[in-house]
Amino acid sequence: MLANAQLLQALFSSDAQKKRQNVEAVEVAPNTLVSARVLEYRAAGQRPLAEVAGEIRLKLGAQQARKLAIEAGVKSLQHPEQVNNWSVAMTVSRMQPLNLPAAAIKSIFRTPSTKLPAYVGAETADGYRLYRIDRITAGKADPEVAKRIRSDMRRLLSQEEMRAYLENLKARASIKIDPTALEPKSE
Repeated sequence: MLANAQLLQALFSSDAQKKRQNVEAVEVAPNTLVSARVLEYRAAGQRPLAEVAGEIRLKLGAQQARKLAIEAGVKSLQHPEQVNNWSVAMTVSRMQPLNLPAAAIKSIFRTPSTKLPAYVGAETADGYRLYRIDRITAGKADPEVAKRIRSDMRRLLSQEEMRAYLENLKARASIKIDPTALEPKSE
């Protein structure tokens, strides 16, 4: 609610900052009015280095640790037989990704299946993850799910065809819309 543009504009007005009184109520959502008051105002500025040094050290340390983790992961991917602490085997599919990051799922399914076990790495929000693919099995589509997917695909295709048809009609028509005609007339 506090991120409402009208409320912020009212709070940061010079009048609200000087008088330190409640600003006029602003409707931030249907049937929701908010009024606020500026108790203290500090102009934007840089914080002293001594105040932010700890935060900077933590951030730089985290960046360096992530970089080292990625380098170690890439190095392990070059010699995966030396990795001996793999997690428990899981069966992953596109329909059931088991909370794996999207980048990992993409990498896993792009891996060639000519030689197993296959190894793949993916950079994720947590760092770098290694995956070992031991076997690949053909999925068994649930007839109901397949029917629903076919229905959705038909619907999407028909919507796309209708959109293309309308775009073609618009391109061939010699109609011009005057934007000023759409604006309300002021009296």
